[in-house]
Amino acid sequence: MISHNTGNELAIIDSHQSAVASLVDSAKTHRIVDDFTRGTAADLRNALKQAEKRVDDARTSLVKPLNDHVKSINARFKPMADQLTEAVRVLDNEIIRDRRVREAAVEAERRRIEKERLELERKQAEARAEEARQAAEKAQREAAAAGMSKADAKELGGLMAQDVLAAPVAPILQVAPPLAPPRTIASMSGAVASVKKLWDFELKDVGLLAAAYPATVEVRRAEVLNLLRGLEKDGATEAALENAIPGIRAFKRDSVSG
Repeated sequence: MISHNTGNELAIIDSHQSAVASLVDSAKTHRIVDDFTRGTAADLRNALKQAEKRVDDARTSLVKPLNDHVKSINARFKPMADQLTEAVRVLDNEIIRDRRVREAAVEAERRRIEKERLELERKQAEARAEEARQAAEKAQREAAAAGMSKADAKELGGLMAQDVLAAPVAPILQVAPPLAPPRTIASMSGAVASVKKLWDFELKDVGLLAAAYPATVEVRRAEVLNLLRGLEKDGATEAALENAIPGIRAFKRDSVSG
């Protein structure tokens, strides 16, 4: 701990303040009219500079211990702050990993349901085709037995097949695809953490970027991100924006907030 003597500090300040006030008043009211007053002006200026140094030395003598103490406190707290920041980063990565796992599970289930639907539709189409074929064959046999020509019987069979294929199809009943996992997780205490996808980019080819934007002196991160967000707001897709800026590969990364 450092001692903090406010009375002593005020005494030091007051002692300099009175001396400064007198010296400043003399300097501001001084007028040069002859050689003697010219010399006096030089003396006053020298006195002002010396007083300025004394004031700064006095200030430093009072402030330096405080600054040193602040530095000492900061040095002790910084490792804890760094540890907490790192812990937040590690936990954010875990929250992102968990969400990606759940997203992958949802996507796998969606694909399974879609594959199952396509397989049911294929089997349904095959069954209808077989039903139409059998109806056509039956109609041809009956038409031939009734004395119709082979061509007429075949045409009748075709019409019967078309009727079967045109009949309403029974809907395929399936479970609804799973919903995407929520982007926000919450605890019973009310704490929340949200996973968001934010734009980021990497510089791939400085030459291409310079050719496209000859007036650009340096790549400013905020300006590039604002451009990407603006283009997205105007309707550009994520895929289209990946290479929308020459020399830059844009992408979205997961970020946790809350």
